[in-house]
Amino acid sequence: MLDPRNVEPPSRRSDYQQAVAYLYERIDYERTAGSRDDHRFRLERTEELFQRLGLGGYLHRRPRGGGNHKDRQAADRQLDRGPKVPLIHLAGTKGKGSTATMVSQILTAAGYRVGLYTSPHLTDLEERFRIDGVPCSHQDLIELVEQVAPVVDPLDASGNPVSFFELTTAMAVLHFDRNDCDVLVLEVGLGGRLDSTNVCASTVAAITSIGLDHQRVLGDSIGEIAAEKAGIIKGGVPVVSGAVQPEAQAAIRRAARRGGSVLFEKGLAFDVRIGPQLAVGSEFIYHASAPELASRDQAAGESINGLPLFLALDGAHQVHNAAIAISIIRLLNSPHVGQGPHVGQGPHVGQGLSVSDQQIAAGLQRVRCIGRLERFWLRPQSPLDTAPVQVVLDTAHNHDSILALCETISRRVIESPLDRSDLNPTGRYSRPLVVIFATSRDKDISLMAAELGKIADEIICTRYTTNPRSVSADQLLDAFAPPADTPASGRDRTVRIRCVGDPQQALDEGIAAAGGAAAGAAAEGGGTLIICGSFFLAGELRPRLISLSNLRRSDNRCAAADPTDQAS
Repeated sequence: MLDPRNVEPPSRRSDYQQAVAYLYERIDYERTAGSRDDHRFRLERTEELFQRLGLGGYLHRRPRGGGNHKDRQAADRQLDRGPKVPLIHLAGTKGKGSTATMVSQILTAAGYRVGLYTSPHLTDLEERFRIDGVPCSHQDLIELVEQVAPVVDPLDASGNPVSFFELTTAMAVLHFDRNDCDVLVLEVGLGGRLDSTNVCASTVAAITSIGLDHQRVLGDSIGEIAAEKAGIIKGGVPVVSGAVQPEAQAAIRRAARRGGSVLFEKGLAFDVRIGPQLAVGSEFIYHASAPELASRDQAAGESINGLPLFLALDGAHQVHNAAIAISIIRLLNSPHVGQGPHVGQGPHVGQGLSVSDQQIAAGLQRVRCIGRLERFWLRPQSPLDTAPVQVVLDTAHNHDSILALCETISRRVIESPLDRSDLNPTGRYSRPLVVIFATSRDKDISLMAAELGKIADEIICTRYTTNPRSVSADQLLDAFAPPADTPASGRDRTVRIRCVGDPQQALDEGIAAAGGAAAGAAAEGGGTLIICGSFFLAGELRPRLISLSNLRRSDNRCAAADPTDQAS
């Protein structure tokens, strides 16, 4: 019987559906894959929206047109105000969502009320607006739409319609403002320079990585893409960079020099030494050479520098993201940044935040990201059907992120039943490795397919049904090499490749392939099913994974969790 407390009244349910429809009816560039000319981004429209909603205190006042290039540069170095509250702004090809979540979790562990804006969402739109890890409620969303509609409707009627992402960005900041958040963490949606989030004044900017993705919009080279992402650098605002390619580093350095911003680069100002890759999570050591990144606890003889830390996320790539997150927190603590002659006017950092090393450690120990190597254990309905299957859900959707996923899996894979006694098997990935893959038509499928073919025993090509950018399963099958039932290069096993057009059927067949193939050979457990290639695929399949699994907690939050939870 349904609990009447959990049943939404029909009128209220209708209000919620209308609120969601009001947003989804707008121009949504997440649902297109056009060229740069197809994307008419205009930050002035977003600025006007913020002003009309009473959010002017969060805006960075950029110089308007007119004057020569040098005048505009000089004007850009002079901010009329700092951000209303400390605001962290993150861009990057991959890692920015995970890093944003780590920063948010650390600040929450330190007792601050933190607003986190990320995109896209996996299942529910409200996942984009989180306070202390909790998505906004249906009622909050209804009230936000009711508040913005009187401002947005006249803009739409004037022939200057507000896009989906512009409106959700403004709604996020409005939600955080209404709830008196102490700190805001904003993830860039696409690029940086012309992203809607770039209207906001920032305290610290970060660029997590640079890779080839969204070339039709951002440019064809690493340097062009880096320049677009470096567009979030504002005059005098310190920048943390995890970019490693020389071309990307050069573009980011140029942008920092133009803005008079202090740049803290991974490998120069800070770095990590990765320790053991544990059954779940990783140990590592963070160290910094820049004084602005020094620990506040050093006077007491306690410092993260040189001390081991535990991150409750798998993969070396997440450790590098953690290093960026720690550097951001250290800058928020630093009394030095914001006082030098090259940093512009105003205290962009040091606005009363105080986060100890112990709080940093606590945040990293409990961070959890949905859709990032997220694990589910599926128990068979009958012990005679299949062995238990471990499912790994990952939103990797370009070559760099698929490579990071494959490297993480490879380091923990158990090749045979005899290998299963050396570590707790719940933290390892056992064969057969079955991959369900779907992706968008603007991605380089061949590069992703090559990486997956190196680790997989079977690949099931499918498509997601929630977005028109999906590539058909038949097209994916043609793109994968080697052909079905032929040995992969350098492998002593064959890789079976097939297509299943319906994603739910693909999930059923993937579970059967991962569990059934191993049931007779290994009583310890079945194989591993990996779902990857797209946020949209992950979002479409995750609700059913939750219903099939024996998770202790089945919410859709990216929040604190015990690292031993079965969805880690």
